[in-house]
Amino acid sequence: MGNYAGCIVQFSKLLEQQPDNRRIKYHLGLSLLKNKEKEKAMKIFDELAKGERRDVYSNYAASNIANEYIKEGKPSEGARILASLV
Repeated sequence: MGNYAGCIVQFSKLLEQQPDNRRIKYHLGLSLLKNKEKEKAMKIFDELAKGERRDVYSNYAASNIANEYIKEGKPSEGARILASLV
């Protein structure tokens, strides 16, 4: 197991210095998800996935959202999101 709480602290500090850094936001979201802070993670992923800017982090974030839908027993919603990435 990783030290996700420590990662959250560090990524949050970095994000204060670089608020538009999408890479940091994505990794903060991942750390939150791994630390069982799903609601906070999904908010970050949603922001990245639905923002105007389309890049690798918007795709990664959308993939994580889709995976969470699938885990929740909503495979059609997850599949819809994944299909939009192709």
